[in-house]
Amino acid sequence: QAIHVYEQMQAFCMNVILPKLKHFLFLEMMALELFYKSKGVGVWNSVFCGATMGKYFWPMSHLDDDLTYTGLLCFDTVLHGVLRGDWSFITLVHVLKAQHGCLFLYSGWIRHTTTKMIVNPPLAYLNPYRYYCAFFGKKQVCQAIGTSVATAQRKAQHKTSRK
Repeated sequence: QAIHVYEQMQAFCMNVILPKLKHFLFLEMMALELFYKSKGVGVWNSVFCGATMGKYFWPMSHLDDDLTYTGLLCFDTVLHGVLRGDWSFITLVHVLKAQHGCLFLYSGWIRHTTTKMIVNPPLAYLNPYRYYCAFFGKKQVCQAIGTSVATAQRKAQHKTSRK
């Protein structure tokens, strides 16, 4: 099941999120893809290195150490949505009303949070859920991928130079 979900998330990202990102941020995304290719860094897809999903997402205001913009998809478990759980940019004093199917494209460098958290997890099953799925390019993950690629290239060069 995990592999099936992974493939669905990857397909959704490639078919929905990336085209929208590239529509608004074409030059930035193309420059990033070219940078990754020039360093031999193979990421999850052309821009993002991973994805995550959570209920109401992280309810504490925070910054992300990302290299790219984040694509955030909102979906609810009930037909007419849930109360609260909107997407907020604390320092900008903006709350974006979230609805089922909303896609937010934003910079993780701007402090953000949701407007609802689950206070009593054992009773949470009684309430409808709002899920957020985020697609991102974490700086540390991309650095690790680049480091492993560079290490493999150096090892290969070292073996050929000894022959």
